[in-house]
Amino acid sequence: MKEKRKINPALIIAPVVAMVCMLTVYFLKGIYPFGEKNISYYDMSQSMVPLYYHTYDVLHGTKSLLFDWYSGAGGNMADTMGNFVLSPFNLFFLVVKREQILQSMSLFLLLKVAVAAFSMAFYSVKKYKKVTGSWHVMAGIAYASC
Repeated sequence: MKEKRKINPALIIAPVVAMVCMLTVYFLKGIYPFGEKNISYYDMSQSMVPLYYHTYDVLHGTKSLLFDWYSGAGGNMADTMGNFVLSPFNLFFLVVKREQILQSMSLFLLLKVAVAAFSMAFYSVKKYKKVTGSWHVMAGIAYASC
């Protein structure tokens, strides 16, 4: 009979705590979904969000994967494909309306933070088997906070 594997609680606790921390900040600052503000400042609003609009358009078949005629005088997107357009996180944009991309950046960041916390906790659990669970949780939260 096969032995049933137990899920290490750190793999659940780390992303949940990271998400609760982010949601607390969103709540205190009135950031969407708890208010009208968004997290788009400086480079995020000038370069990253337009790339996510391009990604949305690529996923919905309205723009080219390799070139964007609507950014400045046109821009080659080949250098950003690996970081933005072809990231599996961008499947998020299949369930968001185009006009809500700017507001949904807080939820998108929340998703990425949770996955980062889970990934580091998972790595820590697998790599450092003799370390107790609380350290795995702290490693996940610390990595997600970077």
